[in-house]
Amino acid sequence: MTILELDRVTRRYRRTEALNQVSLRIDQPQVVGLLGRNGAGKSTLLRLIPPLIGADSGTVRVFGNDPWSHQEANKLRLGYLADTDIHPPGLRAQDLFDLCASVYPTWDPALVDRFADRFEVQRRKPLGQLSKGQQRQVGLLCAVGHRPELLVLDEPAGGLDPVARRDFLSVVIEVLADSGGTVLFASHLFADIERLAERIVILDRGRVILDDPLDAVRSQSCRVEVSGDDALLARLRAWTPCVHAASASGRITASLRLAPDDARTRLASELGATVDEAQAVGLEDFFIALTEAP
Repeated sequence: MTILELDRVTRRYRRTEALNQVSLRIDQPQVVGLLGRNGAGKSTLLRLIPPLIGADSGTVRVFGNDPWSHQEANKLRLGYLADTDIHPPGLRAQDLFDLCASVYPTWDPALVDRFADRFEVQRRKPLGQLSKGQQRQVGLLCAVGHRPELLVLDEPAGGLDPVARRDFLSVVIEVLADSGGTVLFASHLFADIERLAERIVILDRGRVILDDPLDAVRSQSCRVEVSGDDALLARLRAWTPCVHAASASGRITASLRLAPDDARTRLASELGATVDEAQAVGLEDFFIALTEAP
């Protein structure tokens, strides 16, 4: 059974097209990292799943079902943490845990207790008196306490200090190790993406521009420098493996979806260009090149 499927989904906010013909399919348990610049459509995509909003066109399926007509059944199998959780300030963490326990038949109090103790959650203190990081930790425990089959996280570690972020991610890792499941999460923190994700999806201006295993992105990305004129620059920009190319003082720098050795060979054979330098690049540098204007 398909866990999540978006088929040619478009979503608009008045005149702004947040998602444009987006397709995404998850057929087996895995961790999917969702990347994109501000305004790329990440939060909009994630909000379609619980669902908090609907698509203007296209189809959304969660566990094979329409998310609107199967809300109750789907939500028992789904965990969701928004980028900005707002709880009544007078409510306590323990109140939220008790509410979740009454709603979810699969609520695991031992799991929640274990991580609440690790986070040193102040269960009896009003949420309005807790720091942003502590409130995020409470929100995460509410999202994972019933061991969901699909966990959706929108900027889960945003605003947390490095130690809190490490502990935060360790919860996700341990829950996955214990019970499997699928995680779809959006983040601007590349270290977190590379620590957790098996698959990378990049959104840009409402469109999916990359959907590949993380290992493939790592091994098939490089930056090259070649000497050449504007004619070579134009041919390079039109070349399929090229994601970005720019020229300065007669030297062209290009980011390619190729391993460095393959880049040297193919540039010589297909474009007649001699590579002065070719080196592998990390995910962050590749993302910047991919989402830059030509």
